[in-house]
Amino acid sequence: MADRFSRQVKQLDSPFTDGFSVTTSNTTVFAQPTRALYIGEAGNLHLEMTTSDGVSNTELTFVGLPAGTMLNVRAHKVFSNTTANSIIGLY
Repeated sequence: MADRFSRQVKQLDSPFTDGFSVTTSNTTVFAQPTRALYIGEAGNLHLEMTTSDGVSNTELTFVGLPAGTMLNVRAHKVFSNTTANSIIGLY
């Protein structure tokens, strides 16, 4: 089947085209910053944000996220003290 949108320029509000399973770590930086995180199992999420130039050290903790949450954030790290599980990074 032909993809009618294959030549469309990807924007931040475009549909996601890829993703990865997030492994929490205090040191590992994602190969690709996210445009959103899907939370599969409820809990807290401690992350480090990404800016358009790829530099940021702003840390945020989202407390009490329910399972099934889609969090629209540009992040490059999810810390080990995160209690949410089954997290998927989307971009």
